[in-house]
Amino acid sequence: FYCSIFRNKQNNEAHQNRISSRFSTKIRPLPRLLETHLIRQAFKLQIYRHGMRWSDKDLRHHMHSEYSWTCFVTTPANNFVHQLQGFLLLRVIEDEAEILSLGVKTTVRRNGIGKYLSERAKFFSAVHQIKSILLEVAETNRNAVGFYKKQGFIKIGIRKNYYIFSSENKKNALIMHLPIKTG
Repeated sequence: FYCSIFRNKQNNEAHQNRISSRFSTKIRPLPRLLETHLIRQAFKLQIYRHGMRWSDKDLRHHMHSEYSWTCFVTTPANNFVHQLQGFLLLRVIEDEAEILSLGVKTTVRRNGIGKYLSERAKFFSAVHQIKSILLEVAETNRNAVGFYKKQGFIKIGIRKNYYIFSSENKKNALIMHLPIKTG
């Protein structure tokens, strides 16, 4: 498991050290070369948003934003290559986080990777005194909606015709919310 470093300007070194020590020993900061490799794999894996995939350039931009945190779940293919199994991209604004993208490789779904990523997002949010996590999901994506409900998210709204795949193919987005218990 690899995670990017949350670089919010409000964080000080002591706070960063406290957070680093609380993460599982299996989670490691992401080396640059591996980051490039995983971003390319995430680009291929990600779910279509607004009728198109984010580019790898967009993913890298979000990852390097001072308000973003990313977690990758990988398996080693050999001593030098890691295969992406799932990833989560979280954006933080003030005391609220938003899941921008969460994807799990089709062949390993229902093996706990999505739940692990969700738990990491909850833990990260609690440690950083974030009060809630929001996300948007296509209303027609029943598997994802069911998954998020199992993780404790509740529906708080709907965005009509939010996902536009063509002039005739538009999908509503559910807005889901998860309150975070801090302290």
